[in-house]
Amino acid sequence: MASAVALIVIALSLIVPINQPALAAVPAPGPLDAKGKAIDQRFNSDIKPFLTENCFKCHANGKHKGDVTLDAFTSLSAIKADRKGWEDIQDMLQQHSMPPAKEPQPESAKTDAVAAWIDDAFDYFDAGIPRDPGRATIRRLNRNEYTNTIRDLVGVEFRAADGFPADDTGYGFDNIADVLTMSPLLLEKYLAAADKIVDLAIVTQDLSKPNIVRITGAEMEETTSTGPSSNSAKIIYTNGTLFREHEIRLDGEYEIRVKTWGEQAGPDPARMTLKIDKKDVKTYDVTAVSDKPQTCTQRIPLSVGKHRIETAYINNYNNKTSDDPKVKGDRNLVIESVEIEGPMQANGKPAYPESHRRIMIVPAAQGKAGEENARKIIDRFATRAFRRPATPVEISKLLALYTLARTQGDSFEQGIKLALSGVLVSPSFLFRIEQDPPAAAPGTIHNITDYELATRLSYFLWSNMPDDELFRLAGENKLHERAVLEAQIKRMLADWKATYFVGNFAGQWLELRNLEQVTPDKATFPKFDYQLKDSMRREPEAFFLNLVRNDGSVLDLLDCDYTFVNERLAKHYGITGVSGDQFKRVKLDGQHRGGVMTMAGVLTITSMPARTSPVKRGKWVLSALLGAAPPPPPPNVPALVEKKGKTSAANLRQRLEQHRADPTCASCHEKMDGIGFALENFDSVGVWRDKDGNTPVDTSGTLPGGKTFNGPDELKKIILDRKPEFVKNLTSKLMIYALGRGIETSDRATIKEIATATQKNDYKISTLIVGIVKSDQFLKGRTRKGDE
Repeated sequence: MASAVALIVIALSLIVPINQPALAAVPAPGPLDAKGKAIDQRFNSDIKPFLTENCFKCHANGKHKGDVTLDAFTSLSAIKADRKGWEDIQDMLQQHSMPPAKEPQPESAKTDAVAAWIDDAFDYFDAGIPRDPGRATIRRLNRNEYTNTIRDLVGVEFRAADGFPADDTGYGFDNIADVLTMSPLLLEKYLAAADKIVDLAIVTQDLSKPNIVRITGAEMEETTSTGPSSNSAKIIYTNGTLFREHEIRLDGEYEIRVKTWGEQAGPDPARMTLKIDKKDVKTYDVTAVSDKPQTCTQRIPLSVGKHRIETAYINNYNNKTSDDPKVKGDRNLVIESVEIEGPMQANGKPAYPESHRRIMIVPAAQGKAGEENARKIIDRFATRAFRRPATPVEISKLLALYTLARTQGDSFEQGIKLALSGVLVSPSFLFRIEQDPPAAAPGTIHNITDYELATRLSYFLWSNMPDDELFRLAGENKLHERAVLEAQIKRMLADWKATYFVGNFAGQWLELRNLEQVTPDKATFPKFDYQLKDSMRREPEAFFLNLVRNDGSVLDLLDCDYTFVNERLAKHYGITGVSGDQFKRVKLDGQHRGGVMTMAGVLTITSMPARTSPVKRGKWVLSALLGAAPPPPPPNVPALVEKKGKTSAANLRQRLEQHRADPTCASCHEKMDGIGFALENFDSVGVWRDKDGNTPVDTSGTLPGGKTFNGPDELKKIILDRKPEFVKNLTSKLMIYALGRGIETSDRATIKEIATATQKNDYKISTLIVGIVKSDQFLKGRTRKGDE
């Protein structure tokens, strides 16, 4: 009944215009002022001769390779009319991609001067264009945001990633409004989740009587390598645990039942240890197989509060080389479910969970008193869920659900459950919606409300809903004040919730989420395991979090003399004196590391399973650090064929040289391969090597434009020489993530201002973050135009 009524709520409420952001209109060329005339004169005296000498052979006089015709541009006004094309020209010149390597090369100083002139021309164009903040598109909460918001709103753990379909990505991130669609399947998941969440949060049963809570293997978190066995079970591949926190509401004795079986191999059965709060309770021989699971049962006294329930796999076995079928095989443990039943024998007074107390702010009552109390509960909950004051009309609709439940004989608590389920499937909760000011003219630029600002800020820096302080400041209409806003940014970055910003932004920008899909060849790298993979992921997160917390220089991301490691990763790097699972800051003396480019996680995701990939590594540096991603290969060009057996670094270099001999491939590979070769001292999982077998590793490379280098240390110096490109790219990536949309031409001036301010302030990351939050793009919106 609850799901059906909630569906009606969606059908009636989802009357919200979905507006796409429009490109800022480019003003028609007008007469040039004195500054424009000076820039125009430089075009005729300096730029046009350069183009004639170096570019017209392929891009003029009837020739238009790459659909570029340069002799059509005779003035600054003509360039302004095709700004996008000149942005591409500037990128080509800065990357020294043009002229092609086979053609005579102009002096670097002349190439740089042309690129700088284009920048001056763009500055002139931007000075005449109002800062268009763009049109805010309705944006659905992604899975991470939904999970975090439910945790703070309701007070229960619900992992959307375990059941919801994966979010699409755009511009490298999964919080982009245009791609966060709503499918029928996702709608069904939201309906089911709403009922489950309120059932977990609000207690309706008698706590003194036994009840059963069932947790499937798929719903448990892991500390080791796992995979799905079915829709609800989970396989544990190596020694490690599955765990889940469970809240006990009354002191007493509880029975824990684990339904399990093993993929058996070797002389012994799979063994499982049941743990409570990280303490061993009992170890079981799991002799069962898939068609007949066994149930391991244990009674134990538990006190009120949260307890960690763990199932640990303790005797992993893997032998794939033996010819003896009794010995050969891979043993794994499968957990289908964990049930907690109780209390079997109750002691003391029941304790309602924190989630129940958070929601039920007034007691249950009957009649008019019950309706008034229900209104108070619904009003407070909906206001927090909608991230702005709920309207009287919204409250009345939700209260009608409570009334419906009561007229059908349900209890006060059950009526509240139905109303709150309606909140959790409302578009005002599932989507971030920003309304235009009443009676505002089409195309008008306006300040967003403080509630909208609080939402933008909290999902940018926390991937979560605003907290009480942000709500209070928004209600007092103070959040937009510059001093208040800066203080809130500082507070939020110091809060533990900033770890979500680090994981979601840095994890996607640096592509470290791809580690989940990486499986290095076991024969080549037998020591690679889940613990090492997890440590590889956590190193850049700890590094980036330290940068944010201590307001470090963003240039440390390119090169520095420190990193963060735990014992497992320290051994992988050959660093001594580190013990335990906690990450510690260490000095990198003689390690040839420093910065994200030489972290094991990055080096692993940019490798093949059994060998390195100079192409993937070079492409990663260009796209992630410099914002100069090469285009995808043409569809008719075959990929580099993988050969059976081990491929040496020397042979790989020869094969790539042959691949670059094809003119179709050469232009992109000239940019990527040289960078990748400089990182060949690191093997496929990021371990330093001087030799590949008995052959010294060749780490020499050449960039377009002729600059040569050898090894990672010299490569990092070259990248550091391109600081403006790096800071501009990082600013653009952060702005995309903060705004949930791609970069438009109207954003260029703001990005340049923020990047310049960051450079002037010793490259401090706070300058970059504060600059984005205080920008017109973040603080303002634009009303719909007639054609949107």
